[in-house]
Amino acid sequence: KRERARECGVFRLRLFEGIELQEFSRRTGYDFFELYADEAPALLAKGELEKSAGHVRVPRRYQPLLDSVLAELI
Repeated sequence: KRERARECGVFRLRLFEGIELQEFSRRTGYDFFELYADEAPALLAKGELEKSAGHVRVPRRYQPLLDSVLAELI
């Protein structure tokens, strides 16, 4: 179940709007930032992920590098 939730997270981050955090938690049973506790803080610090208004996403400026950003979550 945990691995499937992680796959869902990576898949949803491929979308420009990213992940609505409450919906992700409801659907998967996991908090996004707990599920990616080892990876998310560094990505946020580098600006490769952004969190705002209950969402997390890959910012537009990193869309061309999306595969390399998401590879850090796999």
